[in-house]
Amino acid sequence: MIFAFYGRIRSGKDTAAQLLFHLIWRINQEFTDNPSLSRAQKVLKGDDGMTELRKVVGHMTDITLESELAHYVTSFPNEFDKQVRVRNRIAQTSRFLKFSAAIKKIAMVLTACDSWELESPKLKETFIPRGFTKTLREIMIGIGQGLRLSVSPDVWIAAFTAELESVSPDANNRGLIRDLIFVTDLRHANEYDFLNNREAYIFRVTSDFQIFKTIEEAEGILDDFEFDYTLENKKGNLTHLFRQMADIVIDIAQRNEKFRDKLMFNFTT
Repeated sequence: MIFAFYGRIRSGKDTAAQLLFHLIWRINQEFTDNPSLSRAQKVLKGDDGMTELRKVVGHMTDITLESELAHYVTSFPNEFDKQVRVRNRIAQTSRFLKFSAAIKKIAMVLTACDSWELESPKLKETFIPRGFTKTLREIMIGIGQGLRLSVSPDVWIAAFTAELESVSPDANNRGLIRDLIFVTDLRHANEYDFLNNREAYIFRVTSDFQIFKTIEEAEGILDDFEFDYTLENKKGNLTHLFRQMADIVIDIAQRNEKFRDKLMFNFTT
């Protein structure tokens, strides 16, 4: 399953994806670790299963604090890696991918910058590497536009596809195809078509603030496209975003029996 996120720069796409993963992980943990729910798994089908799922998610949203979510989002890379190390099956079968990943790899070679510098919102907007007259963001936009024009409009989709279809590098999971894919930088129409053809759930994230003025060449291209769900990021209120995501997970589970079964039972079946 693919979950893709579209929105203006700094609208909260990565945060929304991280909260979705966190919610899926917590729901699955609740069902698989709770003895009373585990014993009832065989009968939790159809309406009975949805009723129990709504109870679990409702309780989860009631007790989740803003500070807890803020800590989770801030420390997400480390938290995600920790879940992989302790062999959490959802973490092991999930990946966070970006169409721009290959662009950033090229930019790292050209500028001698580290990955964290290319991921930093402030540095991308302001830092000019030695020997260049443009900021990191302008350099990456130039790489993206240049190869789209000189090689193929789908060049970054090709690079993304190779990553998407790769298997786990973990020797203990050799041949395991990822169950959950989170894409957090949907920007172009051909990327939208590519994901839509793969039956991805496509989210639009809107926000009532913008931290930086940007020159992103694809900013706003998909504003008039159709999306499966829209999330409102109100002044970075994570609890508000989390509750919206909880409603969406319930809706997807209601419509998609395969997702519901994986969510409530076992993500490896």
